[in-house]
Amino acid sequence: MKLGFTFSIKYCENIGLNWKQTLKLILESYPWEYIRLPIYWDKVETQKGKLDYTSIKEQLEIVSQYKIKIIPVIGYRNPRWPERHGPNWLDYMSHQDFNKELLRWIEQCINELRPNHSISTWQIENEPLENNWGETGFNVSEFYTQEIELVKTLDHRECLITYGFKPWSKTFKNPPSEDIIGLDIYSKLGIKKFGKIWYLDMFYLPEKTILNRIQQDIEFAKQHNTKIWITELQAEPWDAVEGVLFNKNQWSKTITPNRFSKILDLSKKANISTTLVWGVEWWWTLDKEDRSEFLYQLENN
Repeated sequence: MKLGFTFSIKYCENIGLNWKQTLKLILESYPWEYIRLPIYWDKVETQKGKLDYTSIKEQLEIVSQYKIKIIPVIGYRNPRWPERHGPNWLDYMSHQDFNKELLRWIEQCINELRPNHSISTWQIENEPLENNWGETGFNVSEFYTQEIELVKTLDHRECLITYGFKPWSKTFKNPPSEDIIGLDIYSKLGIKKFGKIWYLDMFYLPEKTILNRIQQDIEFAKQHNTKIWITELQAEPWDAVEGVLFNKNQWSKTITPNRFSKILDLSKKANISTTLVWGVEWWWTLDKEDRSEFLYQLENN
């Protein structure tokens, strides 16, 4: 199984990490084969028509030293809260005008980044069908296929679309337009509601049942000559509860090295070729012993 990870500058900033130092430490921690890099529209084009790819180019330069494949995530929806990462100047546009700007942004990104030969795949939007997740904004669920069509006219590399995986329901409604289907798999969530903290086990079903559900998705992909990956495999706590990231008594309620090992093993049993670990940045907020435990599970699966 090929392993990769997602790396977010925004997330590093939010949890108090130096992104350059953290990126290098992650890259040196394991022989990764893929890195997924969000290209945040609101960071590149804060003013309409004025684009600054400086931080993107810095990331690409660092990653290129390690000879791993790069998956840029381009679009309006991108990994990490608030899910929609559009610049403020989009806010008062009509949906029609927004769609025009979005296609312009997609084309600009492809043209800017495609000379980089380390890029293996383009991810278009992030969970575009999960319109109810994240802060309010434009809905790309009916539009992302046009983005894929545009990308395919501009570059030959494969396109990836991600979906939230729920063990109790079907993942797909329509035949895929993309070349690669990505499943985002979370084992356990924590939420604060009615003044209390509630922990929801997404894998309360028997392992056999969950594997059968993943196999159904794999079969769906095969029927449509489409690859299937796991694009987010939970390796960090669900941080909807204040302070959970830095309090072991809280974070251990939704993720532990042992739980991470079990869901990593699940992806192997499902015979999925490529898995991207979600939350590796957070490991560098842990003490050395806890971080080593997560890395140990990664190395021994």
